[in-house]
Amino acid sequence: MKVFNVRNLRDIRRSEIFRGHFVKNYHGCPLIVHVDIKPPNVFPPKRIWYNDSGYQNVYEDGIEIELLRIIGNALNMKLDIEDTTQIEYHKVTPAIYVGGYATITSALDYLTEKTRGYLSLRFDWYTPCAVRHQRWSHFFNIFSVDMWICFALSLVLAVITVSCISNHRHKSHLHECKSYSNIFSVITNIISVVLSVSVNTQPRSAPLSLFFFCWVCYRVAVSTVFQAYLTTFLIELGYEEPIKTVEQMLISDKEFGFVDDFDALFDNVPESVDSDILKNPARSPDLCASLNWAAFYQNMSILFDNLNIEFSRDMGKLTDENKRPLLCELEDAGVACLELVLLVIRGNLLLELINNIIERTVESGILTNIKKRDFPKEKLLSMQDAFVFDDTHTAFGVRHLQTAFYLLVIGYVLAFVCFVTEIVWHRYRAKV
Repeated sequence: MKVFNVRNLRDIRRSEIFRGHFVKNYHGCPLIVHVDIKPPNVFPPKRIWYNDSGYQNVYEDGIEIELLRIIGNALNMKLDIEDTTQIEYHKVTPAIYVGGYATITSALDYLTEKTRGYLSLRFDWYTPCAVRHQRWSHFFNIFSVDMWICFALSLVLAVITVSCISNHRHKSHLHECKSYSNIFSVITNIISVVLSVSVNTQPRSAPLSLFFFCWVCYRVAVSTVFQAYLTTFLIELGYEEPIKTVEQMLISDKEFGFVDDFDALFDNVPESVDSDILKNPARSPDLCASLNWAAFYQNMSILFDNLNIEFSRDMGKLTDENKRPLLCELEDAGVACLELVLLVIRGNLLLELINNIIERTVESGILTNIKKRDFPKEKLLSMQDAFVFDDTHTAFGVRHLQTAFYLLVIGYVLAFVCFVTEIVWHRYRAKV
């Protein structure tokens, strides 16, 4: 077993990793490649100005672009990479097709052969995991439904109690204010206490005063708990407990969805959970749409590969403002394990040479290092190119509400000053 030290990709051709294995040297012959832009395998090209030929597309980033560069260096061939969407290049037959092809049925199978796999993919079911509580549901998060019913009953009992005490005082020929003899006035006074508003007239009798004192204490306790938890929920909505298993997903009202390209993963499905999933799946037009449905609209679970999920998380596309993942893998939800490959035109003599290069590249761990290097680099580039819009969502915290709290304190101080001034003024007028 040989050990090779490679500092960078330029050393690959000079190192002994391929020495003695390839006797072919193509002396800079062009290697025509058609690519399908599909990050992180192939990133969009950069447009570079050349004085003699104008703008040209240059492909530099992507796992498969790096692999093509390794193949070109090993065979001493010049890469001619063009996008498959360019109509002028449809008449040119390429030697290699690149763009995230896996070991499943493809539309190019009649024309091409698959190389050895260079990276393993695992297809699993992913479900929304960072599901926020709805704002209207916070009333039931603060107090349970039973507690709200008890609170409503306490209002009814308070009205009945005040009415009974007032009527009893009238029958005993004891004077009580008219505000507590009318049922509508009683309801108004009870609700005023609940809303922290003063009543029209203070109760005069001792039983009614004692009851109102107990009712005010009860209101203060309930209001303190309600305001504390309500403020917390308005600042931080909280998260629902995510679905963890496929069985729980089947019971829930969310749907299973995947793109049409993944139909081949369910060939010859036995009578199992997968058969229940395939009875009425939600078809997605493309991968980006399925990701949006699952991650942001949170109305379905999707079938996706671990490479794209990992890349999207590193890019910050599948995380919320608190860096929590938006999609979580279901337990025991593995569907298939495939490998990423390149497609070579049938009968091309380069297939065996490319397979050998891929095998040694995988064994040396070069592709793993490329993936670890490219993901953070693309994340930094995306952060530099990001734009800030006026409607960007911002999570408000206590720090953002400091101004409102200060204004509230000023209002309380002014109210207290007005209250003291009114008392002093009335006493002054009484002496005069």
